[in-house]
Amino acid sequence: MRVKSRAGRRTNKSDNKASASKPREVAWPEAVFDTRRGKLRPEDAYAVGRLIVEELYAGERPEHGRRGRTTFRKIASELEGRMSAQALYRCAAIYEMCRDLDMQPNWEHVGMSHLSLVLGLSPAQQRRLVNQTEKQRWSVERLRSEATRLRATRKARKGRKPLPRFAKAVRQLDRFADGREDLLGDLESASTLEPDVLGEMIDRVVELRGQLDSLAKALRQAQKRR
Repeated sequence: MRVKSRAGRRTNKSDNKASASKPREVAWPEAVFDTRRGKLRPEDAYAVGRLIVEELYAGERPEHGRRGRTTFRKIASELEGRMSAQALYRCAAIYEMCRDLDMQPNWEHVGMSHLSLVLGLSPAQQRRLVNQTEKQRWSVERLRSEATRLRATRKARKGRKPLPRFAKAVRQLDRFADGREDLLGDLESASTLEPDVLGEMIDRVVELRGQLDSLAKALRQAQKRR
């Protein structure tokens, strides 16, 4: 699928809502449609994120929370599933990070998995970790260890009241909601798995869905009492 270019058109912030409904008008990078290339490279993600942020949303990524996720799902639907909502969110976040840090995605050793790990850290930490990863050729596991340490240090400094167990569990789901992990990635290959493996996964998902429904109900009740 080839899409039209919007050359010469300027977008105002007041147009954000309207422009988000027309992603087909944007000239998306070829990598979005070329399935032979496999996973996106940093430069591809940067290009996709730039189109989302600068052309569809006039310089501002769609807001976080339910409306933001719905917007990314809407764009993914317009692209006919060629990229998931999580992947689109991650591209936008990576572009904004590079833009704000004045960095170009021309690394030799920094990949998408590396960049996803530094999202959410402070700008200074992001710059330092990306530079160290490139210069010292850090593995994904090495970077994950350092990023985890920094996040733990930040939480300890805040001195907040310890979260209850259910809240900690919900926090663990952030990486799926914000695009760091793609829960639906490679879903088209599900038919290649053995029936018993699929059955186990179905049972697990159904059980988890039941727990999440119960959690959502309890949280709504707690919210009403506030």
